[in-house]
Amino acid sequence: MGGLAKDLVIWNLFLDPIFLRTVFTTNFPHILQSLGISLAVSTYQAGFLIIVRADGDKLNTHFRKFDKPMGLAADGEKIALGSSYQILEFRNLPAVTAKLIPPYKHDACYLLRQSHITGDIDIHEMAYADDEIWFINTKLSCLCTIDRVHSFVPQWRPPFISGYDLTDRCHLNGLGVREGKPRYVTALGETDTPNGWRANRARGGILMDIATNEFICRGLSMPHSPRWYRDRLWVLESGKGSVATVDLRTGALTTVAELPVFTRGIDFWGNLAFIGLSQVRETAVFSGIPLTQRLTERICGIWIVNIVTGETLGFLRFIEGVQEIFAISVLPHRYPEVLETNDVHLTNSFFLPDEAVCQFVQTELSTPPERVIDSFSVIIPVYNTNRRGKGVLERTLKSIEASIDYYLAQEKPEHHCKYEVILVNDGSTDNTWEIVQQFVRGKSFYRLIEHDRKRGRPAARNTGARAATGKVLFFCNDDDLYYPQHIYSALLLCFAVNESSSEYKCQV
Repeated sequence: MGGLAKDLVIWNLFLDPIFLRTVFTTNFPHILQSLGISLAVSTYQAGFLIIVRADGDKLNTHFRKFDKPMGLAADGEKIALGSSYQILEFRNLPAVTAKLIPPYKHDACYLLRQSHITGDIDIHEMAYADDEIWFINTKLSCLCTIDRVHSFVPQWRPPFISGYDLTDRCHLNGLGVREGKPRYVTALGETDTPNGWRANRARGGILMDIATNEFICRGLSMPHSPRWYRDRLWVLESGKGSVATVDLRTGALTTVAELPVFTRGIDFWGNLAFIGLSQVRETAVFSGIPLTQRLTERICGIWIVNIVTGETLGFLRFIEGVQEIFAISVLPHRYPEVLETNDVHLTNSFFLPDEAVCQFVQTELSTPPERVIDSFSVIIPVYNTNRRGKGVLERTLKSIEASIDYYLAQEKPEHHCKYEVILVNDGSTDNTWEIVQQFVRGKSFYRLIEHDRKRGRPAARNTGARAATGKVLFFCNDDDLYYPQHIYSALLLCFAVNESSSEYKCQV
């Protein structure tokens, strides 16, 4: 790989309950930055939509939790994501970036606009065609769209499939669009019996033109991800770990690059292809494929390949937490955000037609009445945190500071609550307290309290609660993390419930 391995950066991300570690070549973030793009990556195995974006010299892998995310399609300002039983569609609302932390760092923010329930049909590749979502329904061996009434609408099935059932007869999986129309599909077998494709998975793969119902080529090893790009048809022959072009007249494949493991998911930008690599599992599905004969290690990540020369230019590799990549889409933004389905911004962000926006009345909001809740305290019992690994407590405190910053950014300065973070040392016998004192130095909102001996976490919480001055009490363990929106969302609830009582302390 041209000496790429010497230019690596290791990045750790703690996201309960999975510890995620990545390694990437130093040029990966610079490539994204120079092109003004980022990547959306789905991994059903880990249950995340990952936004890969450059953050200075670092590569930021931003994980968003969804239920079995697989098929993925991006088209300018919208994203469609196929999950375990539904299709989620997101739209970019750039104005929301001003509300994110830090404000204006992001250049796009995708919010959920609609969800369509399909049922459990094993959605594979998806694509926008003339602004309509098309997707592979693998269990029913067909290509589908959606409407406002039905779970899904079958539009095409291979001519060798005799009828619909839920038995995954050929493992239809890949979808390619040409000139705004669905045109190419891949499947792992030309079979019409329940799970019939499994018998010849190593060499039974097919590539078809759905406009003519003709086979372009047969005998492929687990093909995926057909794509029409620069007047050529591309396909991943996953069982060989290759990316290739296809001669439409003869069906012959020309290998452009051969990669270390199972290839699945690809998107293009200029002369570059961004390709997903997945670990080969020790299951019968992967036995007998050509790749297993030369496999030396298990790799999962994203490889950047020059499609002119076939050279690998850089890579992102997942060391822990993620073993399989399903789909990759290029996003035309440097630092986008995709909000999860329970994000607080969904309640106070609105997307209106232009004509309605022009008629929107601009009014000065009056200052709200004085709030009964004007302060909050975060209470954290602390005990021998180093036994759980260096940096665990620091990550906890940084997540709480980020949640406080998020709250402050949502409210006007004149409406800010007073706040404090109380750390109660429950008789630590290691150097935890020295780490705490060093971390909080110069930060006046921290308060430190010590027990003379270990009394237990409940007693430490009670000590903190008795000392707290806030009218809302937050409790956090010394190895937990707060979501950025946690404090803000909880305070909104407390404001709504407890405005009438000046004596009540709300516990969160």
